[in-house]
Amino acid sequence: MKTMLAPLARLLPGALLAVLTLVSSAWAGCAWVMWIHTPPQWQLFEAHSTEIGCKSAIKAFMANLKPEIRFGPTSYWISVGDGNQRISTLLCVPDTLDPRESTTSAR
Repeated sequence: MKTMLAPLARLLPGALLAVLTLVSSAWAGCAWVMWIHTPPQWQLFEAHSTEIGCKSAIKAFMANLKPEIRFGPTSYWISVGDGNQRISTLLCVPDTLDPRESTTSAR
């Protein structure tokens, strides 16, 4: 039995390294997407190659707004068609995630 496991033990580190390399390169190729959430709607706004780039874009977006409509570092007030105001929030997520999809299940 020990002789049967020896070849496997020699192959395992290489196989593990190959899997980790593939996973890390796939993660590195991930784009980041900025979404605007004005409940109940989500709007895809723009894509960035890195998380830092996406979050920097949020900061730049917020810096261009009038201070009186800013509501925190990633949220702002908007007027909607019915004359009311709502809060919109900016969010960066990997392109593999869709914030419109519910993460909870009805039970």
